[in-house]
Amino acid sequence: MSYKQHLQHEIDALREHYDLATDKLKRLRHDYAIESNTNVHFQLEKQIEQTEAELRKLAQQLDDLERGLSSGRGLNNRTAVEHPSFSSSIFRVPGILISIAAVIISIGGLTYFITVSRNSQPIKFPEKCDGVNIGISDDKNYTKLQGFCKKLDGTYQQTSIYLKAIENQNGELRENPNMEFSNFHKSCNNIKIEGSILSADCRKIDGTNAHSSIELKGILNDNGHLRYLE
Repeated sequence: MSYKQHLQHEIDALREHYDLATDKLKRLRHDYAIESNTNVHFQLEKQIEQTEAELRKLAQQLDDLERGLSSGRGLNNRTAVEHPSFSSSIFRVPGILISIAAVIISIGGLTYFITVSRNSQPIKFPEKCDGVNIGISDDKNYTKLQGFCKKLDGTYQQTSIYLKAIENQNGELRENPNMEFSNFHKSCNNIKIEGSILSADCRKIDGTNAHSSIELKGILNDNGHLRYLE
């Protein structure tokens, strides 16, 4: 087996491991979102953190191997590039997150300073968000949207946002621009979220329930944080 074949074999094995860990993380996030027992909730949170750390490590290993394969050099071959260093900064301007990476390399005694910039606008919800569900505030007065959303570095973090301007109007979920924070959970049950569609069985004035749904609008995933479009 040639060196490149050996390297490709290692990459394939790591990718399989990465896919398994990704599936595990999705299951953990789903269980975390629906679990009500505090002790189990805490255990799941720790397992999620451990699996995320494992995925970051696997991603770095894959990146190193793939760069080694594409360059045709071994990972320990540093003949062409000596003493590389890396630094990065993130700057925020309205609506845009700008990540600027600086790489300093030394080749043949000469030092080169290279910058690479990446602009990333917030993503429309529910893209790159998992385990999304409806929760309530600690004082039980307001309805929240919560889940795990992807950051620019590829990791996921838990995030939540108070829903705005949605209320139960005689069994129907409707927008009310005069209402700041929503509290429809007080008169609705079987509340579900699929994609950007919110659905629930809501109580009518006559005491009966009616099934209703509404699309959540203007919510963004901003580097792992849920927020409303300003």
